[in-house]
Amino acid sequence: MPLWGPDAGDPLDVCHPIGIEVYEVDAELLDDWAPPQRAAYRNLHGMNLPAWKG
Repeated sequence: MPLWGPDAGDPLDVCHPIGIEVYEVDAELLDDWAPPQRAAYRNLHGMNLPAWKG
């Protein structure tokens, strides 16, 4: 059943629940933890800008 367009149906008919488990770790395991650093790229995603000659 399509979810978009003229023949779209109710999305609740195709939705299914998911299971989630949440764990709590010992605080000692997080003593040396630090959040990840930002990526070192400058919004170019590894691409190089062309060198324009004018």
